[in-house]
Amino acid sequence: MTTMPRLQIALDTYDLPSALAPLATAVDQIDIIECGTILVLAEGMDAVRAIRAASRRSRSEEHTSELQS
Repeated sequence: MTTMPRLQIALDTYDLPSALAPLATAVDQIDIIECGTILVLAEGMDAVRAIRAASRRSRSEEHTSELQS
């Protein structure tokens, strides 16, 4: 059995806007999102919550557009 490789992004930035920018560009192709230590220390767990919400929103929008097709 062959498995597909998984794509992971590590968000190692000093602030949340800098982390959300690349995430917004590639979230549909990413399997694993890692909040880097630098980001969590600088922004706290709010960064994790915001990134999780952003990825869920994107995936929800993708699912909705598939249903409408």
